Amino acid sequence: METSDFIDHEEQLRQVGIILRELRYKKGYSSAEGFSYDFELNRTNYWRWENGQNITLKNICRICEIHQISLTCFFELVEKKSIRKKNEFGV
Repeated sequence: METSDFIDHEEQLRQVGIILRELRYKKGYSSAEGFSYDFELNRTNYWRWENGQNITLKNICRICEIHQISLTCFFELVEKKSIRKKNEFGV
């Protein structure tokens, strides 16, 4: 696999944020604030994660627990989103 097969770290974090937002919507929350409050997540940190800032593996595990998905499933969602993004730009 070549280096060009990977997207940059900032783009990967944006894709994680998009997945977090999509999962929140699927759970019926239009507001990140309400979601973070109901699941005892730091509101500011959660907002940052959805907006592409760094998230720890520990917090990703917590998110997976909330949504009742495996880590594998979470990263597959991120990968699918990244592949769609690459295809949009013909990369």
